[in-house]
Amino acid sequence: MPLLRELDTIRTILNQDRPWSAYILGHLAPGSYEHCTFHCTEACNGMVVFYRGLGFPILFWLNANPAILDEFNEPAVFVNIRVADAGMLAGRYRMVEPKLMGRFVLDLAHWTPTCVEGAQRLSETDLIALQTLYADGVADGNQPYFFYPSMLTEGVFYGLWEGSELIAVAGTHQVVQQESVAAVGNVYTRRDRRGKGLAAQLTSAVTVHLLEMGISTIVLSVEQSKPNARRVYERLGFRLHCEFLEGRAVREDLI
Repeated sequence: MPLLRELDTIRTILNQDRPWSAYILGHLAPGSYEHCTFHCTEACNGMVVFYRGLGFPILFWLNANPAILDEFNEPAVFVNIRVADAGMLAGRYRMVEPKLMGRFVLDLAHWTPTCVEGAQRLSETDLIALQTLYADGVADGNQPYFFYPSMLTEGVFYGLWEGSELIAVAGTHQVVQQESVAAVGNVYTRRDRRGKGLAAQLTSAVTVHLLEMGISTIVLSVEQSKPNARRVYERLGFRLHCEFLEGRAVREDLI
């Protein structure tokens, strides 16, 4: 399968489905693009992307022919694939305890921001307070599992404080203005402060900021096993775009 490096061609393919491709569009930015390989079908209407910037290969799938996987020897990958396409992995990779996720995209026709009084923009100086807050979620397994300090310095995070303690936060996984995409994430409320609408307020603050930056495609991902979180985002105006599976996958011939 052809290996693509021309940004305009890659962008055209990904723009077939911007909400689903938002993270990969973000990876077209310098510093991230170098960690990607883009493999397209002969007609250039589908694509498999491998991102290796985190120390392990992440596989992204968009309308590709499953035969494309025969060209790779990765023994294990972290997969993001729409439920409708999951059968494409059969005979090549088997997912291990995949999570069923929903990809949501902000629908401006239903955008209903909530009160953000008291929300403060966070910076790299707040990293320790943020990590302390996330550590609160270890007890019940709800701590954000996809957070890197660089996300705080390069993204948009808002938090609520009680004295010197951070009690709730919402942020982003990536913000890439040149592609006009952003992914909201790393939302967490301390266990003893839940049920007060803080997640909605802070997600609203982050989203308002992103809209003021001119970002046109704002997405987030939610585990489908968490209906309460889903309702929070739906009330703000996020709508389900597609269901997908994410998780580790191992080559069938190694199982």
